[in-house]
Amino acid sequence: MIWLPVRRRRTTLVVLLALTVGLDLWMVVNGHTSANDLRHTGLCQTVACTQPSELYAPARQAVVVDLVLWLLPLALGLALGVGLVAGDTGTARNRLVWTQGVSRTRWYLVSLGAALGGALLVTLVELPFAHWWAGVAWVDLPTALSLGGSRVQPDVFPVSGVVPLAYTGFAVTLGVAAGAVLRRVPWAAVVTVVVYVALAVAMTTSVRPSFAPTGFHMDGTTDSVQYVDWPSPPPWVIGYEYRLIPGASVPTVRLPPDRVAQACAYLGIHPQDVVTCMRRQGVEGGFVTQSPSNYWRLQWSEAALYLGLAVAFGAAGLVAVRRTQD
Repeated sequence: MIWLPVRRRRTTLVVLLALTVGLDLWMVVNGHTSANDLRHTGLCQTVACTQPSELYAPARQAVVVDLVLWLLPLALGLALGVGLVAGDTGTARNRLVWTQGVSRTRWYLVSLGAALGGALLVTLVELPFAHWWAGVAWVDLPTALSLGGSRVQPDVFPVSGVVPLAYTGFAVTLGVAAGAVLRRVPWAAVVTVVVYVALAVAMTTSVRPSFAPTGFHMDGTTDSVQYVDWPSPPPWVIGYEYRLIPGASVPTVRLPPDRVAQACAYLGIHPQDVVTCMRRQGVEGGFVTQSPSNYWRLQWSEAALYLGLAVAFGAAGLVAVRRTQD
């Protein structure tokens, strides 16, 4: 009965591969169209040179493609992972499987391996095209008019490099574990979506910036990204903060840097007056950034974290299957 879970999902895998090939073709067309726009119009990027009603402009398509690529691992987890255990326990098919002389552990590991293999195959078919497309559509276009500028940007980072493979493994094992514990496909799907999205948000806002040392781009006159003279390629701007100027002599009575900035903003009229006031107190404002040179360090660190979570959820699913009373 080991072959049964594999055969039951064979059609799903074929459909997923066909859709992925279609997505690859879409990326090829979109990437070449974006490159042609760059050659023919110079600094004019499609999203800035067309009317808002032109919904099929290459730059607008690039945003949609990016969203599809971001959701692809989650879709694979829902399609191949959630129903792996929950689909059988919810309909009592597991009783037939587990009474045929095959241990639960062996059945689970083989089934999970087949689901992971299929999901990773789909991701491998998509990944080279996505990495190339991200470079053309989001990096090579003029920085001032493009939506990205470097692969370290949070819109591009999750769909390039090696992390999509880790996302896929995590999504599948998460779906399997949720299905094994809850034993109902709809509830397992809801939990998978909520946990995956919540972790993705937390990863971008809190965890990923800590994987490599951050930089500080001093700019005391404004906290608006668009008015800053960024290097090329631009860094990932994590946030804006006030800090003590390194090595500066400061007054004996020390207020937190943000309180000093608030007081100076209240007293100052011109932005330069505010900067002068803050410097007298040994405080400066600026952007916390991640350099594009840290791209692969961030990629491997995040991939390792997701793979660790995938192993943990895979083990949790095995424990749930072994403890099932049916």
